[in-house]
This record gives sequence, C-alpha cells and structure tokens, in this order.
Amino acid sequence: MTNPYGNVGDQLITQGTIHLFQQFDIPFRSLRTDEIRPGHWPNDITILAEPGGGNVGTRSGLGSPKRRQVLSQMPGPKIILPQTVSDGGEDLAAFDTVFVRDETSLKLLGHLPDVRLVPDMALCLQFPQAKPTQEEGVFYRTDIEKLLTGGIGDPVSMCQTTQQYLELAGSYKRILTNRLHFGLAAMMQGVDVVLRPCSYHKVTSIYQTWLTSMPNVSYQEADSDS
Repeated sequence: MTNPYGNVGDQLITQGTIHLFQQFDIPFRSLRTDEIRPGHWPNDITILAEPGGGNVGTRSGLGSPKRRQVLSQMPGPKIILPQTVSDGGEDLAAFDTVFVRDETSLKLLGHLPDVRLVPDMALCLQFPQAKPTQEEGVFYRTDIEKLLTGGIGDPVSMCQTTQQYLELAGSYKRILTNRLHFGLAAMMQGVDVVLRPCSYHKVTSIYQTWLTSMPNVSYQEADSDS
C-alpha cells in the first residue's frame, strides 16, 4: 500500500484493507514517501497496490492522478484497489489490474484489459451495534463533491478519528447523508440510512450496485423532500 493518509472515511477503507490482508495472511507494508519515485522499486516489494477509496479519472479536484502518474513510472507490477471512476480518461495502462467498486465505474473502464468489480474495502470490517440517542441526523458534504446543502454539517469535518466517526454515525436512529462511508458506517451499525447523491455518480452507483437489498438502506434523489 502506498498511502495511509486521508480523511476519517478513507481510514475506514485503509482499516478494511489491512483486515483483509491479515485474514488471508498477505504480508504488506506502506511505502515511505521517498520510495515513491519514477524508476524506483523497493527490493522487498512484490506488487504495489494503491489504496482504495478516492477517485480515478481526469475530473479536476477528484482522486490522486499526480500520485498515480508517479506510480505508473515505477517498474514492477501494480494494481489499484477499489475506487470509483469519475470518467474514463485517465491513462491507467501501467497498472496490471484496476479494481472498481460500482457498475458505472466498471463500464467507464471497459476498455482496459483487466478491470474488476468488487465491494468497497470498508465493508471488510465489523462494526459495533449502534446505541442511538437521537432521532434523525442530516449530514452533507461541503467539499468539491457537494451537491446538497443544509443539515448538521459534514461529518469528516466534525470527527478527528474513525472512532468518533463511528460513534457519530451510530448516535442516530436515522441518517440522511451523501458521505458514502458515513452512510456505510451507520448502515453496518444497524442504523436506518437514506443515501443521497453527491456531485457525480459515486453514491448513486454504489447503492444500485450493492445496497438495494439492504433492509435498512434506501436512496433519495436530490430533488426529493427529505
């Protein structure tokens, strides 16, 4: 894995990835920043995996294309762990396999020789049962992916740790959100979740791909009353 950083939602993905590797006895380590450079390949690395979460594509402000440009110039085998694809324009020819986490992303990268659909890595985790103290919470993104306004706030700005994130998600009986991993954290604690769209297809497509049969999850369009 090449980057252990990100917001508290991304940290759930990192924790899920680590859990999966440990379950299957896959040895791993995170590369140091000075190891990620063109033409370099650490002697103890068999395959390089860019962490899941984030976005693949050329849409401005999304994803980590600069980092992937550097990774693409590293000589060994490389994969991208499950991400959402904003568009199919990014050059990913240097990566042996690209894992995506929703059907729309799979279609956008249909031109690649090896692209595979798998669930979000945060779903590898087990979550505690919620102990709600409040009825309903509305939480919307305030970053470049925002689409809706109002509510209590953006949960990644309200939490410093994944534990705080989980506790906030589990403190309501019902949550409306377009923060994907806040919704997933609530869902897996047994909270009733209404997922709402962000500025592109990520939340909508992941819901349609994996979550339509979940009894405590529903989806509501941006122009619908909450």
